[in-house]
Amino acid sequence: MKEKLLSYLRILTEDIGVRSVVITPENLKKTEEYLIKVLKEYKGILRRQPYTYKRVEVANLIYDITPETPPKIKSPLIIGAHYDTVVGTVGADDNASSIAALLMLAEYFETHPTPINLRLLFFTLEEPPVWNSPYMGSRVYVKAMKKHNEKILGAIIMDGVAYTSEKQKYPMALKMLNFPTEGNFIAILPNSASKNFAKQVIKGFKDNPLLPYVDFAIMGKGELIPETRLSDHSSFWDAGYNALLLTDTSLLRNPTYHTPADTLDTLDINCDCKHVHGDDTLDIDFLEQVVRGLINTIEGWSAEEK
Repeated sequence: MKEKLLSYLRILTEDIGVRSVVITPENLKKTEEYLIKVLKEYKGILRRQPYTYKRVEVANLIYDITPETPPKIKSPLIIGAHYDTVVGTVGADDNASSIAALLMLAEYFETHPTPINLRLLFFTLEEPPVWNSPYMGSRVYVKAMKKHNEKILGAIIMDGVAYTSEKQKYPMALKMLNFPTEGNFIAILPNSASKNFAKQVIKGFKDNPLLPYVDFAIMGKGELIPETRLSDHSSFWDAGYNALLLTDTSLLRNPTYHTPADTLDTLDINCDCKHVHGDDTLDIDFLEQVVRGLINTIEGWSAEEK
């Protein structure tokens, strides 16, 4: 799995590079075409959701994987991430790591059964200057969901899922809580309305002893702690859907966040360890264990719709 994850990361960051709608819209298109090429190799159902931003056509990609036997639960579980970057960075952690994880899930469930309807979402625009505007890929998607009265089990949104560090920062509002001082964990962050949904995700990560995790329910829609809103999960929160953020905490851990230094040069590919690193590095072992936690979550999903 590590070699495949690494190959996805290299294609996204080295072969394609900066994926910004502002200065390299052609690379954003190349990324979309690459994702389509990979996903078309599998038997799931792939759809484009195109729209226009400043005369540039962009598109979310929707990939549905269904069980051979129709499941009791009709609503899909969404796992999603954005594939664009800010200007000036190839975005190895933010957010090629999450896209590599999604592609790994698509490959895994090509040959392994899923007990539920699974929907992988590749959002086109999340980063500034589109952030917090109606042109965000996730907002376009959620708006269409609401229009068609679609139901989902919930959304697991990944944003930066491969960086570990010896030190971990926290928002001011959370500094008094007894959280780890070492940045070697994955954070599972639902809002208060999504706590029941998050229990099934937490169970999947509890079953993986190789990856420490921290879970914390955010009050309301994250208004009091703005750092907890900084990805596509907030589009789902704002529309009243169950959602959580799965993250290495990005800017609170990763000093290369939104900088030209967010590259594969920081990648540790030689870790032979019983649990993930805490060194300042983009850690392929950490990323692999995130994927395995998601696989555990999907394969162990309860038959009862929450």
